[in-house]
Amino acid sequence: GSATTFDLAVGLHANFQQVMVSRNGAIQKQVGSSPADDSEYTVSLTGGSGSVGRITFGSAPSNGAVILVFYVA
Repeated sequence: GSATTFDLAVGLHANFQQVMVSRNGAIQKQVGSSPADDSEYTVSLTGGSGSVGRITFGSAPSNGAVILVFYVA
């Protein structure tokens, strides 16, 4: 694929505790900044279009990758 950013359906609350991202069933690594590749990601609470949450990978996951996002507030 070519997309590295994925907007969530909602904004994340400022007091969120954990965001977990799975790509094709494998848990990915959350980093504070500058993700290295498609196995690392950052989280923006309201950086997506319309102030929703946004996940940004270091490089684009492959076409057809199944990405699931779970978060706990």
